[in-house]
Amino acid sequence: MNNSNPLFSENFIISGLRCVISSTMQPGIFNNTARGRHSECFVYIVSGKTEYQFGDRLLTAQAGDVLYLAKNSRYKMNVMSEYRVIYTDFDLLDDAPRQSAVFKNLRSAEELFRKLQSHRLRSDPASNALCLGTVYDIYAHICEKDTAKRGLSLLSPAIEYINENFAEQISVSHLAKLCSVSETHMRRLFSEHLGVSPVQYIASIKLSRAKEMLRYDPSDISDIAQTLGFSGVFYFCRFFKKETGMTPGNYRRLFDK
Repeated sequence: MNNSNPLFSENFIISGLRCVISSTMQPGIFNNTARGRHSECFVYIVSGKTEYQFGDRLLTAQAGDVLYLAKNSRYKMNVMSEYRVIYTDFDLLDDAPRQSAVFKNLRSAEELFRKLQSHRLRSDPASNALCLGTVYDIYAHICEKDTAKRGLSLLSPAIEYINENFAEQISVSHLAKLCSVSETHMRRLFSEHLGVSPVQYIASIKLSRAKEMLRYDPSDISDIAQTLGFSGVFYFCRFFKKETGMTPGNYRRLFDK
């Protein structure tokens, strides 16, 4: 897996689970720089906010985030408000150095951490296996969210260009060049992260702008068509009716006082 964060690796193999704990900390400063962490750790922040100081690196974790604390990491914690978390300590098969990180707004991960707690409370032989499987699920969830975030970041030059130039003729090849990817990859990125093709995304931006102008701009429909980059009012009306089921004139009359 190609990622600048060393947490993401084909060598992420769990050799043992140490604990699954719910914990609450009150505001204050807590120092963990003397010895460092004894194991790897995933933390789900249920509520509160804390700053983690790793030398000259500062990470802020708050409700809905998932925090990864690397083995041997040394840090100070500035707990800014009552800090409720669910965390699991575990060991990895290798001792490769990894970097602590925070993954923002992963509220959907709470279900996995709650499931991990439930599995840990079981007294049957399946408990440990279920716990290990859930920690892998947490790791996979983080990987998927991180991949989506990087995909959107890769798309940002294309999205910015479309938003600023939607009235012009925009080719997929030009968008691909802006993002330094192939046309095939560009189409795949739009489909995976936005759920539409580049052409459909451009059309959605035009439609949104058309609705806004018809509602608030008194200009003639022909002038609006020209502003939006249509070659004529006929093509604009056909596009608008196809997308909304009504003509631009009928849409405008919906908001006439």
